[in-house]
Amino acid sequence: MKSKILLGSMTLLSAFILAACGNGDKKTNETTAEPTTEVTITADTSDETKAVSYTDTQRIGSDDIGYVNIPKDWIFTKSQYTEEILQYESKDKNTRVLLNSFAKNDVHPQNQDAFGVKFIATYFYNTLRSEETVVDIDGEWSKVAGMNAYVLKSHKRNGEYLFDWFFQKGEKVYVFGLEGTEENITTFRPMLEQSWGLDPKTPGK
Repeated sequence: MKSKILLGSMTLLSAFILAACGNGDKKTNETTAEPTTEVTITADTSDETKAVSYTDTQRIGSDDIGYVNIPKDWIFTKSQYTEEILQYESKDKNTRVLLNSFAKNDVHPQNQDAFGVKFIATYFYNTLRSEETVVDIDGEWSKVAGMNAYVLKSHKRNGEYLFDWFFQKGEKVYVFGLEGTEENITTFRPMLEQSWGLDPKTPGK
């Protein structure tokens, strides 16, 4: 079920630029102000999944940002935005996956009770919406390892797509992004959604 996102004209930067929350340092107090435009989200109870094979995959990540499985020939690439983002891309450089996470003390919300998926997704959107590399953006609820996750889906001017997932586990909001063609997003989305977890060896755990 799709969720409405406030504002008629919506744009998003062409990559997973969480550097806006901390220019190379550990996510500093850039986010002290409450977001002025909120993402309106309504939970979806859908639990549809597709079978995923982890043959010829590698598990990447860390205890801080979580782990996902990706094709084993994808390679680590340094993010141009911040060291906080873990980034891997396909050998043809057409598809990228990016991982990060936020704790409450990373973003310092004025209202401590406001911290959560909505807060991070809203701040992410408000920080980046002035960029002109995206034609439009939509949102929907999905599942990540059985947990509700909000997905921002942006369509870029070059024809590619950027999907960003936001979900909370314990005291952290975890975020991962997938950028590439529509076909590649469709292909790799189930693997990311089902394999994410905090266990470095076991997909989905």
